[in-house]
Amino acid sequence: MGNEWTKKEFLKLKNITENEPENIMIYFDGGFDLQTRLSGIGMVIYYDKGGKSYRLRANDQLTELESNNEAEYAALYNAVVLLEGLNIKPIPCTIRGDSHGLLKQLTGEWPCLEQNLNRWLDRIEEKINKLGIKPLYEPITRKQNKEADQLASQALKNILVNSHIEL
Repeated sequence: MGNEWTKKEFLKLKNITENEPENIMIYFDGGFDLQTRLSGIGMVIYYDKGGKSYRLRANDQLTELESNNEAEYAALYNAVVLLEGLNIKPIPCTIRGDSHGLLKQLTGEWPCLEQNLNRWLDRIEEKINKLGIKPLYEPITRKQNKEADQLASQALKNILVNSHIEL
């Protein structure tokens, strides 16, 4: 990340950061039911801390969204909020989802023409900047995003999940 340390400085930094989350991988997905006007969002975060691996899974049912696209944005925003609760320090973080348009908008490759989605982009970018994380956006297939998709589908059925386990 553009920093240089002496060996002594590096060993000191390593001791300080040993118990902080690293190797962070976020998966997110959103769903929307046109008949009920309900949205379901699913978030999964994998990370390592202190030589151990962890998984955080959460979902939620939302009522104020207007489309499946907006549910995707809300899912990513809420995943980043979950990171905040893990006391993430400024480090690289991989963000994976099957909403390729959203990820391309975050990288600046595609414009966002819808005003309500633009507000979500602003919120997501503001939260990422506040945390100081360095996002790496990776579009994936729906099959690769199955875990987050299942959580979003469960939220639509009012089956809420919030778990944090060591793997």
